[in-house]
Amino acid sequence: MARPAIAVALPSSEATPVAAELRAAGWRGIGMVANFRLTQALGFAQGSIGVAGSLARQVTQVATIENHLKINQIAAHWDNRSYGFYVGYITRRNQGAAAGATPTDARSYWFNPVARFGGRHEVYGLWGRVRNKAAAAADADVVALTYQHVLSKRTRVYTSLGRVDNDPGSAVELNTFAAAVAAGYDPRGFQLGLLHSF
Repeated sequence: MARPAIAVALPSSEATPVAAELRAAGWRGIGMVANFRLTQALGFAQGSIGVAGSLARQVTQVATIENHLKINQIAAHWDNRSYGFYVGYITRRNQGAAAGATPTDARSYWFNPVARFGGRHEVYGLWGRVRNKAAAAADADVVALTYQHVLSKRTRVYTSLGRVDNDPGSAVELNTFAAAVAAGYDPRGFQLGLLHSF
């Protein structure tokens, strides 16, 4: 499985000596400011080690009321292609001032080990926690286990099991394809699929 891309905010011109040196050392970057949004990412990947951080800011305005959304993330990995682990931490704060915006102050962190063996077998684990400081009893734990069998360079089959343990005030879903859950419910899921890259 391909390693996650790691991005870095650097000068946009390749002609600058600093940018050329940093890119040669393994740094990559992106940066964007548009429509009251600011997104910056900084990261480094060399060999089996990688680390990345990002921040995003968005200001929206409804009538004369501004709403501020702030997202910060840091992630790291060590992966020697036989086994490895990925970790991360995200904060998401939404002021909730504009109509329809819900105030949030959530922190999420996760640990994702991986093991590969026999040339075609991959096992992935996931444990994560979501803490919502803006609401009482609104935390959640996520666990999942995935097995993938590599059929070819571009094709693999997989199966996954997962579960979310929601507190009474939390409605975290298992994945983006799952139906929305009511607060306090603990969704479980099973997947079986075929992946093919074109």
